[in-house]
Amino acid sequence: MKAFIVFLILVFSYFFIPDISRVLSRFFEYRYAHVISLITGILIFISFNFGQSVSSISKLLEKLVSYLTIFLLITFFVLWVNAYYWKKVTGAELIIFLGFNVLGFFICILMDRIFTPSIEKVKATVTQKSGTQRDARSDIRTIDGSFTEILEYDPVPYFKKDGWFFGIGADGLPIMYESKNLPHLQITGASGFGKSVELASLGYQAILKGETLIHFDPKQGGDEWTAHVLRQAAQNMGVPFEFINLCSPVPQINILQGATIAQKVNLLVRLLNLEKNDSNADYFRTKSRKMARFIAKNYEENMTLRELSSLYGQYIQDQEADGFADDLEELAEVDAINAKQGLSLKEVIEKGHVVYIAGDWEDPKNVMAQRMILARFIQIVSERDNTETPTQVCISLDELSFQNSKIFGDAIKIIRDKGLHFILAHQSLSDLRDVPQNMDAKAFEGAVLTNCPLKFTYRAVDTETAQYFSDLSGKILIDDEARNIETTISLSNRVVGEKQIRQAERNFIDFNMMLSLPRNTGVLFGNGLAKVATVYPVMVEKHADTKRVMRFEEDDTPKKLDSGSTLIFPELS
Repeated sequence: MKAFIVFLILVFSYFFIPDISRVLSRFFEYRYAHVISLITGILIFISFNFGQSVSSISKLLEKLVSYLTIFLLITFFVLWVNAYYWKKVTGAELIIFLGFNVLGFFICILMDRIFTPSIEKVKATVTQKSGTQRDARSDIRTIDGSFTEILEYDPVPYFKKDGWFFGIGADGLPIMYESKNLPHLQITGASGFGKSVELASLGYQAILKGETLIHFDPKQGGDEWTAHVLRQAAQNMGVPFEFINLCSPVPQINILQGATIAQKVNLLVRLLNLEKNDSNADYFRTKSRKMARFIAKNYEENMTLRELSSLYGQYIQDQEADGFADDLEELAEVDAINAKQGLSLKEVIEKGHVVYIAGDWEDPKNVMAQRMILARFIQIVSERDNTETPTQVCISLDELSFQNSKIFGDAIKIIRDKGLHFILAHQSLSDLRDVPQNMDAKAFEGAVLTNCPLKFTYRAVDTETAQYFSDLSGKILIDDEARNIETTISLSNRVVGEKQIRQAERNFIDFNMMLSLPRNTGVLFGNGLAKVATVYPVMVEKHADTKRVMRFEEDDTPKKLDSGSTLIFPELS
């Protein structure tokens, strides 16, 4: 078709113009002849740059522009060639004519490269989306804009008897777990993003509900604010608040006080990793287990670990249980657990006290003391009769990896019906695999993830944790767009043709969101649809008395083992 048009133009030029010279003269007298050449170059660009349009109007417009371009190009080319032939223009003027064509073409290329990206952005912005369009995938570069800023607020008015408050949602409404009793709860997130704030808030609520609260904190001296928050709640409820500082030289508790022989043996064997493991060292573990039973059976009421080590240390070494003797001596160096009586752990459970235990994560013997105290509390709770619903006990563990033990790992699976629930705080899933040698890391990780139906997580510190909680939020349907892209002759990309939308899936709280949660913001899982909540602390004043340790009398005179005294050892074999 275009070739036929070219042919007609040539015929018209040479057969239907009687005096080509007169036509040329009139054309070149026209002031803006070179402007027409420039427009011709522009039209050449436009005709080559039409997209893959399916609109009938666009196709018609494309044809008209193409025909007009060919007409102008061929016509003016014929005119200029003839003008040059009839000496109406010089060779330089002919080159200028062609130059204006080329200039118009390259001006369009430049403008296309500059404005096409901007035009595409404007089109994307002003295009009205379909009423049926779903969510889309997130972009880590713009994820901050998806979080609603919540002004600071006081959480205490949201606390109620038959529910647990976790924070304020994006809609400004409180996010509650509607039940009087809280199941095991797992709190995760990067350091400094709010785990301690949520621990303190939930601990405060537990105290208001009349629960016994025992809080373990491996940081020296404890958290800056949590102890003060818990003390304020205890005062409001009129219950005792005790601060146990395991770094203090003041004797405060006696771990073995009130324990049965079996419980003492269990504490020593399982906390000191003395179980059978079919290794070459099991010969010495057998000796150590015998010595653990020996210690348990020869324990006298109100004896301290230091007294046990002083009395029986040499004898234990003589029985080829040097490792056990050394462990017992090291544990006995923690002054805080060497009170003859000290704080009664049973009374704490029975009378609903609030206890804050601050340890020292850098000191191995101190960490062992924390684990042993936790195990002793678990033993006391497990003795309770659950014929009737027992009073609730809440044990919150900050930085869980410093509290892990075999007794705790087993308890989390089965102790819920004894009225004990745990609140476990740690930074990442890898913390669940940081366990003592006598524990199966994978099994412990599974036990925590399975037995904590409620999970509250702040910003993830690693991709594994982010992916786990993103997957836990479930799937939603989204729209994935597919666009046809063409490259123009100016080497600019342009969307052409119809946009295609297909149904796809992504996680409700996706990976990018888990990596980008702002401070004081977390996600609650296990209470229906995952919900984003903003958490602010309970505001209290600091008091010097909060972290003052209790003092108990202690007889520091070490007893000497009487070689003529009767020891309960033959029965052990």
